[in-house]
Amino acid sequence: MTQPDAGDWRVPDLQVTPYDGTTEATLELEAPDGTKTPQTPTSQDDVPAAGTQTWTGQAYELTAPGEWIERWTVSGTGASKQRRVVLVAPDPAAQLTGQRVYATTADYALHLRAAPPTGARRALAEASRDVDDMLLTAVYVVDDDGLPTDPVQAAALRDATVIQADYRRGLGDQFGRDAGRLVAGQIGSVSITRSGTPGGQGAPPRHAPKAWQALQQAGLVGYGPMAW
Repeated sequence: MTQPDAGDWRVPDLQVTPYDGTTEATLELEAPDGTKTPQTPTSQDDVPAAGTQTWTGQAYELTAPGEWIERWTVSGTGASKQRRVVLVAPDPAAQLTGQRVYATTADYALHLRAAPPTGARRALAEASRDVDDMLLTAVYVVDDDGLPTDPVQAAALRDATVIQADYRRGLGDQFGRDAGRLVAGQIGSVSITRSGTPGGQGAPPRHAPKAWQALQQAGLVGYGPMAW
């Protein structure tokens, strides 16, 4: 079964075996924020000869990402309690809020000369954070959204972002978990070792050299902090 995304709809159901005229089922939905909603499901004989009955709840919208819980309670013949956990991913098409993102998935596709990879929006958001790290001491004019007003600088931030996103993807660390910088580690009895470079010379740099170059050519990096 494909993992649902926020905004998808779902119809909960439950098969009860055995059952008879005394069997009743109720359903409670719990959203990721803890909100609980009772439902009154309906029943029909699924395979009467096999003694199986299907109870179906009302369709509901997965309005938020996270863990949704369907709690079934069956009384009478076939009495039981069952909990079904539905893990919901964020809407992949949703616009990110509260963060500057310097490139779009269209920019990413043009850079790759191919369709962008799965999770491109998140990858660009992580790459934009890396670009912000590189811009730590930069001084430039921005608009109300914190984006550069100079078209040359805007293009440099765009290019640096897609370069950084592709660089992380090449390291196997598309979403900024720093997995590409891991040289050795151990969790319990599991040992992990990863060479940082093809020659095993240590972890690769966090920032793509070509991304830094794009920013430098636009005059955005290479300066120390200023004090007034």
